[in-house]
Amino acid sequence: MRLLRVRDAKGRTLARAAARLLARRDTHAPLLLVDQPLFAGRCDEGTQRPRLEAELLRQAARLAARLRVPLLRWREVVGPAVAAAGGEEGKAEALSAVRIALVELGGVAPFIYSNLNGLMERDEDGVVTHALVEPAVLDRDPSCSCAAQSRAARKPLRLENEERI
Repeated sequence: MRLLRVRDAKGRTLARAAARLLARRDTHAPLLLVDQPLFAGRCDEGTQRPRLEAELLRQAARLAARLRVPLLRWREVVGPAVAAAGGEEGKAEALSAVRIALVELGGVAPFIYSNLNGLMERDEDGVVTHALVEPAVLDRDPSCSCAAQSRAARKPLRLENEERI
């Protein structure tokens, strides 16, 4: 997880959002999901918030490009609890529907918090389902395809400090 934020001239945080590296449950292809942004109380909802959110999305796009993974915004997905809206029975049905689950694989924390879902607990396999997405959203970006992912995986990734990954 990476925290994206926009600061004012005094260094105070005006807006922030979490960017999470997740995987598709069906193919395990990685992608970057940007959670709902949070704004400081002194931000004007009409003028400042759209500008601040746009800056957060620019930061997320740069991070996704560096990681060579597709970017999804919180507005493009739905949380499992919202999709279910009918308890555990509805959640299982929502997860088995046409939507693709975006999951966090591994990790040691038994609970995770996101703005989209609130508090989430790992299942018996250690997986946390963060969101559900329609396949059409993933198909709109050619970088979501398995072929593009495998081509990107063959190239060495260089970050700012030029360490090879």
